[in-house]
Amino acid sequence: MRVMTEARTSQTKPRRNALLRRFVKGEDGATVVEFALVSLPFFLMLMATIEITISFFATIQLENGLENVARQIRTGQVQTANMTAAQFKTMLCSNVAPLISCDANLYVDVRRFDSFNNVAQPSPLDGTGHINMAFQFDPGVSGSIVLARAFYVWHVNTPIISAFLSNMAGSDKLIGAAQIFRNEPWS
Repeated sequence: MRVMTEARTSQTKPRRNALLRRFVKGEDGATVVEFALVSLPFFLMLMATIEITISFFATIQLENGLENVARQIRTGQVQTANMTAAQFKTMLCSNVAPLISCDANLYVDVRRFDSFNNVAQPSPLDGTGHINMAFQFDPGVSGSIVLARAFYVWHVNTPIISAFLSNMAGSDKLIGAAQIFRNEPWS
């Protein structure tokens, strides 16, 4: 039995050395190592591209949704129905789903002006980069000049682009849309 154990030990040592030499000389694992080095930046860039694309689609969705509901103000349907800001926001929500959720991050601001020269767009952000809650809801009367705006606080999830994409405090991006028009005459 002892002779057999010595024979195994003497055979194992050269085999182990051969495996070690093959491992050091071999390039089979180079692909795995290269993938490990490249995969993290690749997937972060892929996530960033997807998030930027979705945020741009959400902006377009907000612009189109606001255009549709602003038509309700322009034609006097909002005024004759005595809609509140919450009801108007709900109507906007049905036009911007599914990319923009109807939650506390969606804001509407509707203001009436006497002339186009007097139209002022106060900043939706305060000096610290947070939402300025001074929003109004005044759809005006027949012939009024109205500025309708909608804002949504988009949370940026990809760490690489939060510094470049965010325009608010807390790595958030404020997306917005605006429509300015004169209300149509209605009776």
